[in-house]
Amino acid sequence: MVFSWGIAAALLGAPPDLTVLSEQAPSDVVAALHDADRQLAFVDNCLERHFHDPADDDYAQRALRYSQIERSLYEIWSRPKGDLLIDHPTRRRARCLRTNIRAALLAADAGLLRAEQGFETATVALRSGVWMGPLHLCRETVSDARVDRRADRTEAENWDGNDPHLLIALRPAAAKAYATITRRHLGTLMAVRLGGEVVSRPRINVPITNGRFYLTGPEIELLDRAVWAALGPC
Repeated sequence: MVFSWGIAAALLGAPPDLTVLSEQAPSDVVAALHDADRQLAFVDNCLERHFHDPADDDYAQRALRYSQIERSLYEIWSRPKGDLLIDHPTRRRARCLRTNIRAALLAADAGLLRAEQGFETATVALRSGVWMGPLHLCRETVSDARVDRRADRTEAENWDGNDPHLLIALRPAAAKAYATITRRHLGTLMAVRLGGEVVSRPRINVPITNGRFYLTGPEIELLDRAVWAALGPC
């Protein structure tokens, strides 16, 4: 089955059946994270003034939850310029009363829950197959996938000096889409998912413009599974 998810065919120059998630992170997830961030910023400001407050642990738990959702989001979709989450939000003009802190923590909970639910809905397709960020690696997008420690180092633009494990060659339309994706992800980590599990987080140091790249790091058994999935149906 082909998942289009508001497919970015026109934006990425891909045919309608190219399995790639939409160009930008889901707006409802970004908005929910922004709401949670505003509430957590208020609590953080209060805790800076009142050390060893009982809310310290509650804040730390929610801050960790926030960072996990944010990381998962931007390991798939690149962070857009001007993203509200980049700049520190305007802090609430409220007194640092414990009732206000508790209310802000509850509001942060609501925002985090909406973000988690929105993320799950937006990433249903990623629970099966192998995905490189928002791109599904399958027979419609991949022309060749093989485990090869002796591969030609000049074949892939992301060669980093390590022994290669898995070489992926994309079809022309997918290669064009992936070039756009990697340009947007420069300097950041991109999640590689296999069967819904993150198995690697390579850093995108250069744009991948020729449609060929190496994946290194995961166990050979996982790489063999990735080859099977990448050459299988979408």
